Amino acid sequence: MDDLYKGRKPKAEPPEQDRTPALAFIALVLAFLAPPIGAIIGFSAYHNITASQKKEGKNIALAALIIGGVGSILVLPIAVSAIFSATLFVLPTQEIVPERCDFGGDISCISASAAVDGSLSFEIRNNRQSEITLSQVIVTKNAQTICSTQPNMQIPVADSRSVRVGSCGFNTDRDDRVAVSVELHYSDDLQIERVQPGLIRAVVR
Repeated sequence: MDDLYKGRKPKAEPPEQDRTPALAFIALVLAFLAPPIGAIIGFSAYHNITASQKKEGKNIALAALIIGGVGSILVLPIAVSAIFSATLFVLPTQEIVPERCDFGGDISCISASAAVDGSLSFEIRNNRQSEITLSQVIVTKNAQTICSTQPNMQIPVADSRSVRVGSCGFNTDRDDRVAVSVELHYSDDLQIERVQPGLIRAVVR
């Protein structure tokens, strides 16, 4: 029996099939459905094909890489915007919008708060080199005046005073936040009338 097998060569194992071209095609499909994944797989397929010095599937892998890359650039802003919009619905408003009390210029705002009765209170500081007289405070929202007061308050140099404006009608619950624009009308030691605009975003207490 051994003589029958003498001189016969063993059958050669079939060469392992290269799956890289198929991977390139899958990358091209994913480049349209999921651009980031398609770009990654396309890059991997293109690299493997280039390294093996083969041409089959190379153009498909390159197309997947380009389409997936461009698609990722276009999709990224949309995805970020969608995540941010979802966050607005999930997180409480007071955790998203920070408190702010900003006048700048000659009068600075130290703190501000709103009350459930619709009043607005804030503390301001005189940064001018002379005493000022605060004659009027106007609070607006959406370009409409919602409340005002005429305190006729004198504020010495580098000193601060608290201002309260009532009946602003916020109609909000406690811990909500209100955002309003404020105009401070005042005069200096030369009796020159000035207007200092500001912005207040405060928590309703």
